[in-house]
Amino acid sequence: MDNCDWSALPVDILGEIVLKLESPQDIIYFSAVCSSWHYAYFYYKKKWNKSMPLLMLPENTTDNPNFFRNIFCPNNQRCYQLKLPQTFGARCWGSSCGWIVTFDVNQNLHMFNPLTTTRIPLPHLSTMPGHDFYDEFFDKDDMSFYELKGLFLEKVLVIQADDRGVGGDDYILITVPGQTSGIVNYAKPGDLVWTSVITKEINIKACVKDVVRWGSQIIFLYADGNSGYCDINALNHSNLEPATLMKYLPPPERFIPPYKVYLLVSFGDLLMVCRHKRCINYEIEDDPDDFSYQTIDFEVYKLNLGTKNWKRVNELDDVALFVGDNTSMSVRASNFSNCKSNCIYFTDDEWQFWDASEVKGGHDMGLFNMTKKKIETIYEGFQFGSSFFGGFGLPDCRFWCYRKFYPIFSISICSFLTHSTEKEI
Repeated sequence: MDNCDWSALPVDILGEIVLKLESPQDIIYFSAVCSSWHYAYFYYKKKWNKSMPLLMLPENTTDNPNFFRNIFCPNNQRCYQLKLPQTFGARCWGSSCGWIVTFDVNQNLHMFNPLTTTRIPLPHLSTMPGHDFYDEFFDKDDMSFYELKGLFLEKVLVIQADDRGVGGDDYILITVPGQTSGIVNYAKPGDLVWTSVITKEINIKACVKDVVRWGSQIIFLYADGNSGYCDINALNHSNLEPATLMKYLPPPERFIPPYKVYLLVSFGDLLMVCRHKRCINYEIEDDPDDFSYQTIDFEVYKLNLGTKNWKRVNELDDVALFVGDNTSMSVRASNFSNCKSNCIYFTDDEWQFWDASEVKGGHDMGLFNMTKKKIETIYEGFQFGSSFFGGFGLPDCRFWCYRKFYPIFSISICSFLTHSTEKEI
């Protein structure tokens, strides 16, 4: 065996090895062996889909001269440091396409790949239809930045515009407003302005809460459970004509609007996830900030294609869902050694409390076990740190972003696993 020339293995065999590796770290180690192995890595990396969503943890805003941020890889339960000055002080949204969207204090928006550091400018916030409303009624000098950005933008989602899947380079950006009757806007990289989505035959008082591509359609989910749609070609344009959103489906029978609602495509199925919360510690009537909140339950509905109705599902089988203030997504739990099946992983998505220590913004995270119907706490253990990701290029990975701004942060892997550490940052 010592005399074997492993560099002479055929590319197709090396490719099979690449596709069986379980983490981005393994992929990079593989690529560094020799030139032939690096060629196999380069050829097969876009076909590799073994990674659970990577979690981008909060920045250190007090003592971080090198602008390092931790990226948690759930496959091997390790944190890696990336030098990301492009994200410093910005609000970040994760996506399933390998990008995050950053929104800085100057109201500039960018698509940014944390692994390759590729950065693509997007149209400025001021070009969004409806932005003049805030200029007229709000004095931005009297509002903190997080309040303004939360009112106007709750999510920015990256949608794959072509059919090549992850690795394609054609995208549509869709904004989800942070208030009732807010305007949904969209743009493509290279556009100079945002374009509004025109709504027809839908309750305009019901705010859009999530958006997903399903085949050739873009589905928009409203807070009241109604949904609308438009063809992807209506957004994948070059003449900046507004797309028209048509009514698609009513809410499920006996639907009670939950505190939060998410939409995602899971292995061909269209799912609606309802998140129920409760207020706790609400004791002082003259102090409205003296309360907290806690997720207590989830409901999942699947669209029945035959009847065009939503059906309640009580089991996810081998699937794990990820929801929060980012792109909702799912994975096959059996493909990963550290992923729990039939569970919903969630992060805190109450943007209005992230800067409020009175209500401990950022605490509402964990996983919901569909079988036990219980929220599972996250085990606090040891964190492994590394600067491994350094200057390497990686396959496109899916990202979740988690934010918590006041000093004590539980790097709990929030929505992922069973290891965390208490660290002051």
